[in-house]
Amino acid sequence: MATEARETTGLIGSDKVEGTYVYDAKGEHIGSIERVMIEKRSGQVAYAVLRIWSTTSSRFHAISGTAR
Repeated sequence: MATEARETTGLIGSDKVEGTYVYDAKGEHIGSIERVMIEKRSGQVAYAVLRIWSTTSSRFHAISGTAR
């Protein structure tokens, strides 16, 4: 699918968000967005699943769609 069909000025496709690296306040890479969960009725983002990596394993955390 062409980029133009996946993104507009106010919207972005979930496939472009999933896999995005996440950094802490010090700028260190801590993980990535694993999944974006969307409410069926409203179409709003309910939450994103953040995968946090460590040297021995990974953990998953839900981040509210209203978090800023």
